[in-house]
Amino acid sequence: MQRKVGKPIIVNAGSWVTTRERTDYSGAAGIMLEGFATDLAPVDWQLELNRALGLIRKGRVVICQSYPDAGDVNARMFDLASYLLIKGDHTYVNFGEGIQVSWFPEYGIDLGAGVDPSGLRQDQGAFVRRYANGLVLANPGDSTVHYTLPGTMQLVTPVGGGAVPDSGRLPASWTLHSSPVTSVTVGPRQGAVLLH
Repeated sequence: MQRKVGKPIIVNAGSWVTTRERTDYSGAAGIMLEGFATDLAPVDWQLELNRALGLIRKGRVVICQSYPDAGDVNARMFDLASYLLIKGDHTYVNFGEGIQVSWFPEYGIDLGAGVDPSGLRQDQGAFVRRYANGLVLANPGDSTVHYTLPGTMQLVTPVGGGAVPDSGRLPASWTLHSSPVTSVTVGPRQGAVLLH
């Protein structure tokens, strides 16, 4: 006799930062974090990411649904860096543009596999995760962080992105720029992605 398997359930957990929120989502296939990372106080940012990590480590799906302004590259990179700190096998990020189909150049950054496991590790005042092809930094705090790199790396900056034109063709101007750096300055609620 074959066992019937129910459909997976992905629960909208909101931003999941209320300390009195005690819902146990471990019975669901996963969650969507609505308004992920953006505009959270440092303590709430840590609470949200730590709660997500609890499910990621159990192999659950976590969708990091963020709503940065398409023109705010700093907010986009902070949300991306926050996601990359906790990224697991079934973790996804999406920058919402209403109901429009959207795409952002930073979706195409190839960091390779994580060298460090998912988690919140601090170094030189930033939260850091090493990947095979680079490094991710996030600063959820209220002060600027100056981070010295282990050598010269390429700081990646996206250009363009947002709602996909009706033609379905991405503008050629939507791309990734990189510049060689040996240190980076990461302002409050900013992130950085660097490649070897």
